[in-house]
Amino acid sequence: MKVRGFISVLALLAGCIGAYAAPKEHSVSAKIGYPVGKTEVNQDYRGNGKAVSTLDNVLNSGAAVSRIEVTSSSSPEGPYSVNKRLAGERAFYAVRFLQERYGVSDSLFVVKTVDEDWNGVAAYLRRSDKPWKDEALKIIEVAGKNRKAQLQELWVGEAWDDLMKNAFPALRKTEVRVVLAAEEQERDQILFRRGYRQLDMTEGNSSTLAAVKKKIAGGYTGEIKVVGYSSPDGSAAANEKLSLARAQNVKDYIVNNLGYPPDKISVSSGGVDWEKFAATVEYSYFGDDKSSVLEILRNRNTTSAQKKRALLALNGGSTWQALKGDQMLSLCSVVVTLDDEELPPSQPEEPEKPVEAEEPVVVEDPAVVEEPVVAPEKPVEEQEEEPKKEG
Repeated sequence: MKVRGFISVLALLAGCIGAYAAPKEHSVSAKIGYPVGKTEVNQDYRGNGKAVSTLDNVLNSGAAVSRIEVTSSSSPEGPYSVNKRLAGERAFYAVRFLQERYGVSDSLFVVKTVDEDWNGVAAYLRRSDKPWKDEALKIIEVAGKNRKAQLQELWVGEAWDDLMKNAFPALRKTEVRVVLAAEEQERDQILFRRGYRQLDMTEGNSSTLAAVKKKIAGGYTGEIKVVGYSSPDGSAAANEKLSLARAQNVKDYIVNNLGYPPDKISVSSGGVDWEKFAATVEYSYFGDDKSSVLEILRNRNTTSAQKKRALLALNGGSTWQALKGDQMLSLCSVVVTLDDEELPPSQPEEPEKPVEAEEPVVVEDPAVVEEPVVAPEKPVEEQEEEPKKEG
């Protein structure tokens, strides 16, 4: 009996955080900003038009959506009670905007609010070169409820004035993350930490290699082909070396842990799989230049180097940076193939003895009823307090 086994093992080559998800999720994010004290979505404010265009591209594409994460926050100036209300109302109106514009179900939303985004303030300070930077970070870390008062006094108000002007505006926001359902081809993955070639035995990695072990235990004795692929990011020479090293580590695991003869396992590099790249872009990339990207990827008359140069030239390199996420991740793979080998014949099963026909028994499964999703209560309109020293 001939058995053809094919097990795809996707491995992260660049930009991987070392986590496993089965199936792999793709996501598209957009950030909506607000003027001081405002809570409804204004498409004409700053970069909101571009954010809504990004959401249009993904939520009008017909792609299967797993969930929509909405996180709304306020900047810390002004009374805490006001900031808490602003964060809640921003989340409410953002959800309502998405429902009215795209007709998405309540059940898809995961909503979170950040009443005062002190983490965002700390992130701004870490990037700054202000002479009072370390003092301000210490205040945020240990001062608790007295943080505002101490920051306002730091360097005779200079620190607070800088935060009002340069840090707080970016914290008045709603972040929308649309998580897409993954395709079947990406279920089996081995992920490598960025820049590493060692094989981490995460849950997903163990599951994939267990499938190889099962075939070997079932009597497979033929050749095992281990082929490494890479993304186009980085130099061709470096990618060739790293993909081969990671493929070699997969071979070593099969030899040392599954007891398979090393002379029956071949290791090679397959370069960049441009067809897979195009397929991944087709279902998971929603940039305005998607058609241009696909045209480059599907051009069979250009070399890998020419494709890479063309992608790097799009939008001053911003398209390339966007593709380095989910799209290039799927290219960084090791494919293990067990192919065309005679397995020991299985024992024929004894025929079942005929039995008298009986009336079929129908068992009705109890209906699974989800708790109804209650739309967020529309906030009571009230006279908004003016935050102190609003920017």
